[in-house]
Amino acid sequence: MVLSFYFNSRADAPIMGHVWEHTLAEDVLSLGYKSDGHCIGIPEFDPPSASKLRWELPDECIQVIEKSNKVAQALLNDVDLRLYVHDGYGKGLMKKFRVSPDAYIQMALQLAYYRDAGKFNLTYEASMTRLFKEGRTETVRPCTIESCAWVKAMENPHSSSKERFDLLRVACQVHQRGYQDAMCGKGIDRHLFCLYVITKYLEVDSPFLKVSCRHG
Repeated sequence: MVLSFYFNSRADAPIMGHVWEHTLAEDVLSLGYKSDGHCIGIPEFDPPSASKLRWELPDECIQVIEKSNKVAQALLNDVDLRLYVHDGYGKGLMKKFRVSPDAYIQMALQLAYYRDAGKFNLTYEASMTRLFKEGRTETVRPCTIESCAWVKAMENPHSSSKERFDLLRVACQVHQRGYQDAMCGKGIDRHLFCLYVITKYLEVDSPFLKVSCRHG
């Protein structure tokens, strides 16, 4: 538990996933187990027994913790979650049609949102930037001119299946290229946000950065 909290406070979820994947795979694939289920090898020392930590917290600290817990519980109780299992097809079919599964799902979300809200909206998808030292994330924008063209074709009863498929493939290609660019440091959202922070520090008024960061 301590290790989990430590990594969650210092890294994004995929990093934590890699750590645990390596830890579990090392036991199974490299070290191995005895027939009785214990790890292979001879212990070099007897590990110390665990002892329960007891904390003496002042009343003020306890009150803050309880208040934060109530806020967290209220947020959790406000979430309405429904899970639907779709087993009609999976990423294999998407790859068969030579479209990125991620891009396919993002386009489906664009279509679903348009049918529900009747309009397009800015959409955020995180892209990892671990190619760079201390890289974390960059923003990918699935709502593009190409994705809007495909959504409109899907809503147009006069559009043919071929036209819709061709537009979907183009939209997926644009999205995938945008994701790759974001991974390689060619995104724009983080750069704009950095400029916005600098303007605040230098007390420079920039209407362009205000609008860009507000919509971002």
